[in-house]
Amino acid sequence: MTRKTRAALLGAAVFAVSLYYFSSERANFYEDSAKTQVRVATQASALPLALFAVADKNGYFADNNFKITILQNTSSGFALDALLKKDAEFAVVNDFSFAARAFSEKNIVIISTSAILRGHEIIARRAAGISLLRDLKGKKVGATPFGSEFALENLLKSNGLSLRDVRVVHLNADELQIKFTNGEIDALAAWSPTVLRLSQNFGPQAIVWRPGEASSAIYYLLVARKNWFLSNSNVALSMLKALGEAQDYIFLNSGESKKIFTKYFEGDIVDLDSGWEGSSFALALPRRLIDVLNLQADFILRHGLPESDVNTPNVMPQGDIPNYADFIDPSLLKSIRPSAVNID
Repeated sequence: MTRKTRAALLGAAVFAVSLYYFSSERANFYEDSAKTQVRVATQASALPLALFAVADKNGYFADNNFKITILQNTSSGFALDALLKKDAEFAVVNDFSFAARAFSEKNIVIISTSAILRGHEIIARRAAGISLLRDLKGKKVGATPFGSEFALENLLKSNGLSLRDVRVVHLNADELQIKFTNGEIDALAAWSPTVLRLSQNFGPQAIVWRPGEASSAIYYLLVARKNWFLSNSNVALSMLKALGEAQDYIFLNSGESKKIFTKYFEGDIVDLDSGWEGSSFALALPRRLIDVLNLQADFILRHGLPESDVNTPNVMPQGDIPNYADFIDPSLLKSIRPSAVNID
């Protein structure tokens, strides 16, 4: 066999494998599409799905000829796992999980945000001798690994301190709330609705700080497998159109939207109020998103890479900070809402 013949056969084989791979992505989806089913993997928290609840309840998905199924997972990491295993066509995940996964996985693409939520804040007990931020030095400060710890580090850094200056206690969010209430830790970095409830309980006996927006806001991202997205951009466009209608409805009907959301997810309207205010339920691709992902990646390089369950030991990342611009495709969002895109 000549070299030219071998090269031709190799090229044909590569083409056949590529054709099978991309056609299988399309076939897997359209088998579901015939049933008008689109699966969306997400974490257990429902608030980032406000657009989805309103779009489904108001018939915007049906108007675009599909029906969604929400697949809730215990974390954004597991939601990404479900997406990559082809158990879902889309996933809604937080920024930190995406920043971490991009170190090892290239077949993921950000299509838009689905929500930008009020992020992490720090609450401290005055009874522990804390009235100024510098008083945190040497104190026990609770934080979930990575998410709230990232916000804590940035707040400390802006005031001349570091994580080494405090005694960080790593537990899950529920355990940390109990320990703070019982006085077993002196301060707590947590999601803003949690801090709001605690501050209401403690009244003037507590003090609250909020880091800058870049480190405290939480971006929830609508993502897909990159190769699936390339074969099914029309489906992704229909998804964005339906969510865009929901965005407009929420903007004009905030109170009614909260009722729809609460009924859809059978949630607690009190908890919803504390998270809803100050959050943005909108399709967007702001330049700040790349800045936030870069800050989080730098944190990951210094502290290790979270596994899907953030309570497991750290894993050190491999390589340099990813070029997150390569993980974002603004074309579809720009085609329907050009003012929402601020990424080249």
